[in-house]
Amino acid sequence: MSENDGKSGKAALETISSLLGQRVGRRVIGVTGLFGAWLNQAAFRLEEAGASILWPTQDLRLLGAEAKYVKNAENPELLHMHELIFEECGMGWFTSCRPRFYDPPHPGPEEYLARFPEEQDVILTDNKLCFFLPLWQNHITDLVIVKVPSGDVEGTLKSWVPHVARKERTAVIDNYRESLEGDIGLVDKVWYIENSELKVNASFVFTGCAVVGKENYLEATWD
Repeated sequence: MSENDGKSGKAALETISSLLGQRVGRRVIGVTGLFGAWLNQAAFRLEEAGASILWPTQDLRLLGAEAKYVKNAENPELLHMHELIFEECGMGWFTSCRPRFYDPPHPGPEEYLARFPEEQDVILTDNKLCFFLPLWQNHITDLVIVKVPSGDVEGTLKSWVPHVARKERTAVIDNYRESLEGDIGLVDKVWYIENSELKVNASFVFTGCAVVGKENYLEATWD
């Protein structure tokens, strides 16, 4: 995915804080990217701007739950919802096939979002979110994609599964990428962040477009 999908026109710059502030109702912001994407850095900065990863009374004392939030900016209940679908489809995260599901799990997106205050902006962090955009399409208002160079994606996955053949890893990467690109049109607004910006700079640039119609473009810089 190119920075502007081949279009040259872009709107004026604005801060992400003002973006979150100019809304009618809640924003539900998906944060995703391929292997090696620093999703946690993007999500925590959105959290600093006023959105929430966890609901107010959420208990993280279950095994591993706190680490998922502290290290990865993930909500363990969100991950569990997605894992249930994987289990029902008889597959795991390391897959070259898309999980096919027809009925949402219960509790599903409605029950999940109901845990947050009605006007609270919510962050959904998961690199597997690319498979579940059909599940969330009636709820996600914005999708943040952390862009990673192809070599870094391959290197990260190799470090996770070093004994798997390169051909298999490539098939998995292609599946994640094609799943995301195939369903990206289900989300009204898509924002892009370069991984290098998250790693190097204290401030970074969101570059995005309104996907529906692919005509309106928007950039936002984080002060």
